[in-house]
Amino acid sequence: MLSFYMLYAVLADKIDKWLWIGLGLVILEGLTLLFFKFFCPLTIIARQVFGLYQGQL
Repeated sequence: MLSFYMLYAVLADKIDKWLWIGLGLVILEGLTLLFFKFFCPLTIIARQVFGLYQGQL
């Protein structure tokens, strides 16, 4: 949903605070994935909580 609004805002030349908030969130998500070596942090937490590791499913 966010990416569609960002595309609409750019095409309609409607640059507002919501576009900048969306861009910030996309950048934050990218930095989070880089920090966790392209693994979702929720997956890492779930593996620790439930004792699951690769190959155990």
